[in-house]
Amino acid sequence: MDAKTKIAEIEQKRAERKAALAAAREEQLANDLEALDALEQEHGDHAIARLDVDGFKPGHTAFVALRSPSSIEYQRFCDMIARAGNDAKKKLEAQNMLAESCWCYPKEKDARKAMLEAYPGMLLSVAVRAMKLAEATEAAEGKG
Repeated sequence: MDAKTKIAEIEQKRAERKAALAAAREEQLANDLEALDALEQEHGDHAIARLDVDGFKPGHTAFVALRSPSSIEYQRFCDMIARAGNDAKKKLEAQNMLAESCWCYPKEKDARKAMLEAYPGMLLSVAVRAMKLAEATEAAEGKG
C-alpha cells in the first residue's frame, strides 16, 4: 500500500470516529439542556451558570451547571478564606467547599466523581464562577 492510500484510509477512520463522537455529544447535550432548563426554572436564569467542558468524553455530561451561592454559603467561604491567611491548603478547602455546595448538575455523586477524574480542575472552575455569580457587575456606559 502506498503512502497516499494509507493516509486516505487513516483520515477516513479519523473522520468516522470524530463524527460518531460529535453525534454522541449532541445527544448528551440535548439531555443536559433539559436539566439546565429545569434548573433555570427552579432557581432563576440569573442564578444558574453553565461551564462547558473541553473535549467531550462519552459517559460524561457536556457541561456542568452551578447555582449562585446563598448568602450563608458565600459568607462561610469568605470567613474560611479570611481565616486561611497564607495557608494555600485551607484556601483550596474553602474553594472546594464553595464549589461543591453550588455545583448542581450533574447531581449524582458517581457522575461528579467521574467528571472530577476526567477534569481534575473542575472544582476550581466552579468555585471561580460561583464567586462571579455572587458579585454585582459594572454596567458598561454608552459612549456618545
